[in-house]
Amino acid sequence: MIKTNTWNLHPYIQRKVNRRKTYINFLH
Repeated sequence: MIKTNTWNLHPYIQRKVNRRKTYINFLH
């Protein structure tokens, strides 16, 4: 159950991280 939950949350987390990376790149 936890594994499935994590797997489902993965896209959301990745999108968050990607957004943060893009934001940092934009600042630099």
